[in-house]
Amino acid sequence: AAPAAPAASISEKLQMGTLSKATSQKMLDPRAYLFEEEDNEQNIILREALPPSTPGNKVIRGATIEKIIQRLTSEKHVDHTFVSAFLLTYTAIFTSRELFDLLQLRFCQIPNQGMDQTTFEKSKLGPIRSRVISFIKSWIRSDKFPFEEDRRLRKRLHRFLKLEVSPLIPTAPKEIRLLLEPNENPTQTTASGVMMGKKPPKSHPFKDLGDSVPTISDFHPEEVARQLTYIFNLNST
Repeated sequence: AAPAAPAASISEKLQMGTLSKATSQKMLDPRAYLFEEEDNEQNIILREALPPSTPGNKVIRGATIEKIIQRLTSEKHVDHTFVSAFLLTYTAIFTSRELFDLLQLRFCQIPNQGMDQTTFEKSKLGPIRSRVISFIKSWIRSDKFPFEEDRRLRKRLHRFLKLEVSPLIPTAPKEIRLLLEPNENPTQTTASGVMMGKKPPKSHPFKDLGDSVPTISDFHPEEVARQLTYIFNLNST
């Protein structure tokens, strides 16, 4: 029997026009190339972790949104502390739709010029996609995913799972849908099993205070209570 032809790379599929229109458009987005751009002072600022832990361990002091997404979905390691901190504060940086757009771009990552396509897809793209799925699960488990406020985003997520995730990671869509079910068909139950009489209140966005240092009075009381509860749950688990 003749040997099977090697599978076409993502870039080859893009050139042949065998990818979906939506996926092709995402791949042509210039932001897709900024994830794997070499670290420099213009796109990320790092400092030593405090208190000092593992030698060479650094935390992000500032970064472009593309570099933030790269760190959240790094194929090398997962910084759970950074993921938790990001989910608590990302609404001060961009909207949920913008975050989802970037996650889709990251999932469809293509190599920058000079990178070997086959090596990139085998050694980096698989783990990156797994990290994207893992982050989406964490996002859904947090109270920041806008289930009620943005039905269009929910539809986009389901479409993304069906058209782009399912052919590559067949088990992921079912796992994510199981996480979505309590929110899309809510029977409000807390982690301790206590039934709630009504849905939790909506999030209250942080105020833009410019260069001013915020005080506790600058935040809505319900949002303070929400964040304290979320931090408590993180620590208890």
